[in-house]
Amino acid sequence: IPTLAADVPGVRELVEPGATGALYPREDAAALALLIREWARHAEHRRDAGRNAATRAAASWTPHRLAAAAIAMYDAARTGHGP
Repeated sequence: IPTLAADVPGVRELVEPGATGALYPREDAAALALLIREWARHAEHRRDAGRNAATRAAASWTPHRLAAAAIAMYDAARTGHGP
């Protein structure tokens, strides 16, 4: 599924604008509404972006990488240092 998301740290690294979804400025409801209308009109673009997102997720977020990311996050919280 393509993603329309606020452009905030953590999210912007996951969404590739145009390829897997789109980003809008945080707290800009009008920009989000415009994106929803735009994406609603283009079914083929939604399907392509959804396929791109699924392919990217399958390649990037293997169980091993998810586990390593979770361990790094917990270790950073425990030590007070970023990953």
